[in-house]
Amino acid sequence: MIRRISREVYCMAKRKISLIGLVVVMICVLVFAPVVTAGIYFIHTVSGQLQHTASETVSMYLNEFTDRTDRMMETLRDGVYYLTSDSAAQQMMSSSEPLTQIQILRLEQNFSRAFSLGDSLNPDVVSAIYLIKNDQYVPVYGGNYYLNTSWRVRQMYQTHEDCNSARTLYTHYTIVGYAYMIVDFVDLNTMQPLGKIIVELNINKLLSTLSLNQLYPSTVVIFSGDQGQRISSLQTDLFRENEDMNKWYHASSSLRKSRERVDIYIPNAEILAGVRQSTRVYFLVCAAILILALLLAATCLILLLRPLRQMLHTIGSIGSGDFSVRMDETPYTETTAISHAFNDMADRLDTLFQEVYQRGLLLRDAEIHQLESQIQPHFIFNILELINVRCMVAGQPAICTTVQNLAQLLRASVVNHGKQIITLQEELDSVKYYLALQKERFEEKLQYTVDVEDDKLLGCYLPKLTIQPLVENSIVHGLEPKRHGGWVRVSIWEEEDAVYIRVHDDGVGFDPSAIPQPGSDDKHHTHVALHNIERRFQLLYGEPYGMSIKSEPGHGTSIVLTLPIITAPPEKEKDLC
Repeated sequence: MIRRISREVYCMAKRKISLIGLVVVMICVLVFAPVVTAGIYFIHTVSGQLQHTASETVSMYLNEFTDRTDRMMETLRDGVYYLTSDSAAQQMMSSSEPLTQIQILRLEQNFSRAFSLGDSLNPDVVSAIYLIKNDQYVPVYGGNYYLNTSWRVRQMYQTHEDCNSARTLYTHYTIVGYAYMIVDFVDLNTMQPLGKIIVELNINKLLSTLSLNQLYPSTVVIFSGDQGQRISSLQTDLFRENEDMNKWYHASSSLRKSRERVDIYIPNAEILAGVRQSTRVYFLVCAAILILALLLAATCLILLLRPLRQMLHTIGSIGSGDFSVRMDETPYTETTAISHAFNDMADRLDTLFQEVYQRGLLLRDAEIHQLESQIQPHFIFNILELINVRCMVAGQPAICTTVQNLAQLLRASVVNHGKQIITLQEELDSVKYYLALQKERFEEKLQYTVDVEDDKLLGCYLPKLTIQPLVENSIVHGLEPKRHGGWVRVSIWEEEDAVYIRVHDDGVGFDPSAIPQPGSDDKHHTHVALHNIERRFQLLYGEPYGMSIKSEPGHGTSIVLTLPIITAPPEKEKDLC
């Protein structure tokens, strides 16, 4: 036995993880985990700081851009309103004659005078201002007489002839990169339109003043109108189809005195570009530290595993049955203590083996005695059978029946010995033998019946000694104290997927509320077993099942058991008992 146990321990030791693997894992965890944690914290912190810096930078540029653009738009609106309110301009526009060159120069001077009162206009952004009277297109600002400009203004006038707003920029699908302010030149007396003032803005030049591309070269800028239509944009070719917008940082701002907005998109990769190089260097250093730690650990393991392998060889020899081997001294304190403990164990193995051998002999003797004790019930059955035969020869059939019932009751106890779950048929057989013996005792003072509604219920399983203790309780505590005896009825039926067992008697009865609880100090009461039976059913089957008691002093007792229908024996009786 000792040899077999040693061999199993040795085999289990071979299946376990090696010490080398364990040390490598521990080093990787102890070194790599803090390094990675610190790296993640570093990356997260720096990334957050870079994103915060980018957010502040973009906000600053957006605020500056919107302020500058708002001032420019306000200057344009003031200039337009100033021109329309000028009496000389009103007179020129009211005349049916075309504008002369002198009048055009005077209008340009009036515009210049109006713009001098506010912020100066950027000529790269405000590319042209046209005054339209009938079919005459007169440039009054910027001196831009290029044909392309005139063509664009004509396209806008022909397309948006009915538009009139100093706070909205208009676009044309054929004109890319330009937006237009279109305002009616009205007669201040009659408020009738005399012509149009069209201001052309180069939005690409306007957007280029953001200067964010110096910090983030891949910045995308989109300038949109009041309906969300795109007026102009810079570097939108960097957007790929079905672009994942999570890869971009987005910020937007609306002009405070008009209906346009600016959207800025910056790739997160550019914002976090400063982290990449630092992260690469950081993890290269971490990898070097980890490799150095593993090399040092490997050196230590080689020195440590040499005596451990010798110990493992000695343990294998013990497992193979050689109890004479002993471990040698080792250069380490811990392994020396292990070797001393092992040698002490080996010294005791022989003594333990002898003790186990002696105990095996005693166990064999105990098994023999158990076999002898199992023979005794058969001896009792044989003696009862002999008494039964002699009663039959002597012409004593009543005694013969009594002996047979007693033998059957004892035989059922022996057959079901060790069982916790039996069939209803087996339980009722024991009940019937018990009632027959009590009938011989009380004669006509005891009447009983056992009724089963459906014979199929006889194959159901239930805990052993479920019904017999209740029948015994009815006879001993209900009928024996009664002078003239009485009757006991056992009824079994099925109802709503449950088996109902009722034991009813007309004995002296009792008060159910006076039954002491288990563990009480009342040693004289005789109904404590009822609580034990009920508690047993509650533990086995739960709340829906159990026992109900109806009894009244002088009017008998009725006990009803509710059990589940179990038609197959349980795989393990201990699961139900």
